[in-house]
Amino acid sequence: MKLKQLFATLIILSCTLFGFTACNDEDYAPIQLTEVNDNGHLNHNTLQIDAYNPGESFLIYGGNGRYVIENKNDDIVDYRYDGHTLTIIPVGVGTATILIRDHAGSRMTLTIEVSNPTSFLKAISTEAKAYGDDMTGNQMKTLEKQMLEEALLQSGGDILLTYTNKEYSIGSVTIHPGSSSRPIVGTFRQTQKMTDNNENYLELEVRLADNRLFFWQLFNYNEESNKEMLLLENVTEKYQETFATLEKATLTYIVTR
Repeated sequence: MKLKQLFATLIILSCTLFGFTACNDEDYAPIQLTEVNDNGHLNHNTLQIDAYNPGESFLIYGGNGRYVIENKNDDIVDYRYDGHTLTIIPVGVGTATILIRDHAGSRMTLTIEVSNPTSFLKAISTEAKAYGDDMTGNQMKTLEKQMLEEALLQSGGDILLTYTNKEYSIGSVTIHPGSSSRPIVGTFRQTQKMTDNNENYLELEVRLADNRLFFWQLFNYNEESNKEMLLLENVTEKYQETFATLEKATLTYIVTR
């Protein structure tokens, strides 16, 4: 009997000295999330999601398995939890916090950053082409040089499109004409169109803050890579007053996204 009492006393002393973690049957793993679709939007308990995403779903594991969800910013995100899957649904733009805890005291904080979706285009090169049956070679070369000098976008410049509707058709635009240029801002409208040869392209109508208006056509450039694209700008009307025999003038930008 005394031996059993001594053994029990040693166990109690061990738990007292080293804490109850090792002696507690309710020692659970930390609460964590894993993405259902593995989109890579979750990084170190921070979820980055665009404002028009229909929702990102996660499985919760760890803790004691009985979870309570607390949404700290319901003006930014909403959520659905069916006991197995947690779905985060953006409803506004900003930063939100969701607390996930269990009945054993474990908890984790999920930070959600909701922003408007963007598209970024960086200019690699610019080419000018001018044509007219009655234009001399020198006239075409002179015009092409002028077109390159006056082109809004130079090599190293970039365009940032920020979409402000769920159809991805309108938004704001920020343009750096060159690699070290100050930004120019404006708005844009984007329309999906098709050429006579059934080739899809995007038409961008860009109006800058100084009221200048541009029409661009955006095509896939490299069929093996969707990162390289052609941005075309028809500038014929702009230069016909100076070059009366001009029939067509086009600026071609190779851009990456």
